[in-house]
Amino acid sequence: MNPAMVRLVVDVSFRGKVLETIPFDAPTLSVGRMPENDIILDNLGVSRFHARLQIESGRVFLEDAGSENGSLVNGERATGRREIAPGDRIAIGKHELCVRRPVEGDPSERPARRKSDAWDGNRTYVLGSPPHLDVPNHAPPSPPIQIPRKEPQPMTAPKSAVPDTVELDYDFAGSLTDEPEGPATVRLSDSNPPPQPPMHAGFIVQRDGKLE
Repeated sequence: MNPAMVRLVVDVSFRGKVLETIPFDAPTLSVGRMPENDIILDNLGVSRFHARLQIESGRVFLEDAGSENGSLVNGERATGRREIAPGDRIAIGKHELCVRRPVEGDPSERPARRKSDAWDGNRTYVLGSPPHLDVPNHAPPSPPIQIPRKEPQPMTAPKSAVPDTVELDYDFAGSLTDEPEGPATVRLSDSNPPPQPPMHAGFIVQRDGKLE
């Protein structure tokens, strides 16, 4: 086609990077995941035949083809046939399209496309849900894991560190049965302190809290 006849191009971007530029050289450009489309978006969030870009009397329109995830224009979901103004951002899946006037260096012809295969026709991934692939599993199921049960052990009270019998060794004069000599009544005075009974050495045994 004569480059002078190409009045518009479509930039295909992914995460802010332009992947390719497609010349708008036909009244309608189909957009989708299948290689038969004019603009191919290799993403599971894109339907096989997702949308169409149409040009009529110098005006560009976007029409969603009943896709699962829809098409957004400047962040708003496009319903029906939506006119595209210069600078509008078209979001389809994770890709973004922008229709603009060509500049020097833009391609004037679309690249050759391969034909689709069985993998291309797989189901579409719905945004916001985990992907599901039907992969056969030929491995036998694993047996359940059994954890051995420990029998409870009886609890015993700890042994006391204090012995039942405590022997105390005291050095003193006298005996527990000895009585002091002298009269039973002793007069106390500052100059004459009362006589002290003699002390004798012996043992005191404490058994079960009693002195023996």
